Amino acid sequence: MMVITTLVVSLLLCLSSTGFAAEAANPSNWRYAKPIELQGSGKYGALFLDDEVYKGAREDLGDLRIMDDKGQFVPYYVDSGAAKAVDTQVVYKSNVIDTVKKNNDTLIDFRISPIDATKDIQGNGVVLSLPEQAFLKHLELYGSYDGNQWELLHKDYVYRTEQLEKNTVVLDKTVKFTYYRVKIIDNAENLAFPQLQLIHRTRATSWQEFAKTTSLLYDTKQEQGQTLLQVRNDNRLRITKVQLEAQGSFRRSYTVQTADGQDVPIEGKRELYRLDFKDVQLQNTTIVGAVPITNPAFTIKINNQDNAPIQLTGLKVDYVIDKLVFERQEGRTYLLVYGNSGAGKPSYDIASFRTQIEQENPTLAKLAVQTEAPEVARGGQANSSWFQTKAGFNIIIIAVSVLLAVILGMKLSRSKR
Repeated sequence: MMVITTLVVSLLLCLSSTGFAAEAANPSNWRYAKPIELQGSGKYGALFLDDEVYKGAREDLGDLRIMDDKGQFVPYYVDSGAAKAVDTQVVYKSNVIDTVKKNNDTLIDFRISPIDATKDIQGNGVVLSLPEQAFLKHLELYGSYDGNQWELLHKDYVYRTEQLEKNTVVLDKTVKFTYYRVKIIDNAENLAFPQLQLIHRTRATSWQEFAKTTSLLYDTKQEQGQTLLQVRNDNRLRITKVQLEAQGSFRRSYTVQTADGQDVPIEGKRELYRLDFKDVQLQNTTIVGAVPITNPAFTIKINNQDNAPIQLTGLKVDYVIDKLVFERQEGRTYLLVYGNSGAGKPSYDIASFRTQIEQENPTLAKLAVQTEAPEVARGGQANSSWFQTKAGFNIIIIAVSVLLAVILGMKLSRSKR
């Protein structure tokens, strides 16, 4: 009996080592591969994933592996632009120092109150308090260092309707003026704008290198007072914004759902509108996901009620891409492999040192042409025995555990005799 037990335990240990080593020993279990073209030199390399990788890899990217020319998997960590995009906002208050009426225009001068006397006042936008009644007014925004010499900064408009309003003027650049003048054009009604806030918004510049824009295919269907936009995200891009291109005037509510009917969380009010006036166009046709949309298909349901469907002319999306960072060695070649539903998601120590690694500015590499393993493409596991798969290994573990339990039961039964 002791001999049998020893053999079973030895078999279990052998299979355990075989199962855990199977992933590294059989890189051909990965369906797709892309050579990594290193650029320049440095201790660390980085590469951006492309559309083919998102399409071929698992949705959680847990099957991504970087393999060197010795057949060993190289540790890496995933960096996402979405995680690095941090918005900051500084708000300055102001006081009205003068209000003048010229012809039908109203000129309102504001002086900004500094937050820190040792730092310059900076801003790239202003927010105005609006009158309660419905209106639409064009304006001109000026800046001054001393309240005497004024520089035209921007021409824009503000408005309020029953349910919509625009009270913000966004500048093309950051300025450092202490005084601001708002010129309300044709203000025969003497509408009051008693408060102004100077806003300085900043966003981490790394967002731009992690974001892209593209067009997606979609089908349009009319059903029970709704326009259904069935969007195809074949490459499973991580979509952050959907921009609808449309004509005409409209104001509609909407929802976004996955192919199985689950609601997709959206930031802000679920409303699309486009209003054309004589010389002003009010528009919001952008859908912003609360989290990136990665579904291969999703539907935008626009509620038309008794109105004619919106005249759609196109659809574009913004999406974020991930960056893989790894330690490289001179003279080595590397391969990115992916497309293995049975691979476990790796956990590497290198992720703990990402702050220090980013300070060394990893050298950006490129992904070459994708190749496909023919055996895996046909649905098999190349050069792999059935017991080396994750499912096979689990079956063996269960079988051996049952066998050990039986042996233990037999020993206990004999001892009672």
